[in-house]
Amino acid sequence: MYTQQTVTDVKTNGDITTVVVHTVTLTPDKEVFQYISPFDVTYEIRKGTVTLKIAANDKETENIGEISIPAEMKVGDEYGGGQFKIEANGIANKATIHYRKVVGEEKITTNAGTFHCMIFEQLSEMRVLGIKQKAIVKTWYAKNVGDVKSETYSTGGKLRSRTILEEFGK
Repeated sequence: MYTQQTVTDVKTNGDITTVVVHTVTLTPDKEVFQYISPFDVTYEIRKGTVTLKIAANDKETENIGEISIPAEMKVGDEYGGGQFKIEANGIANKATIHYRKVVGEEKITTNAGTFHCMIFEQLSEMRVLGIKQKAIVKTWYAKNVGDVKSETYSTGGKLRSRTILEEFGK
């Protein structure tokens, strides 16, 4: 599967910049995958710190606590968690992030280029369709780019999924 993310709106008001990113899920043949609705993520950037808000079917999540990505981070930094509740297609879903911390830094190369990344780890717990799942998510963030790579593991350490930035700036 692929996701195609497109910046659809950028607004600046004082020291706050808001960026809306539209995401569409695609099949391996890069056709629209009809079973996952497109959704928007709004990023609010204030003094370099990025905070996100997710919306599906034009209904924004209920965000309990602030989930943000700091502008400056170093290995060993720890950040709090939070919860998201979202209703999609009439079904309430909940995600809890128990902890977030910077566990390393690495230079990685993808089809989109070479990036110096900070590796961010979090323990997530999701309840989707009444089924509870826990996962450890590692994300490689590059400054002024965002997610370059992400891996999701079971709490037992088995790799479940991986995303890699294929194109940037088109």
